[in-house]
Amino acid sequence: MIMSWRTSAPTPKKPEVKFEARPKKQPTDYRALAKDVIKRYPKVMEHLAK
Repeated sequence: MIMSWRTSAPTPKKPEVKFEARPKKQPTDYRALAKDVIKRYPKVMEHLAK
C-alpha cells in the first residue's frame, strides 16, 4: 500500500507580483551615497585607502 505524504489538497499558487527593486524615476546620486558610506564606515574606508 502506497501512502501519500500530502494529506490535503495542494495550495493554489499566488499570482506573481513583480515590482522594481528601486524606483527608476531619478538617477542614483552616487556622490551622496559615497559620502554616506564614508560617514558610516570610516574604518573600512581607511583600510581601503591603504
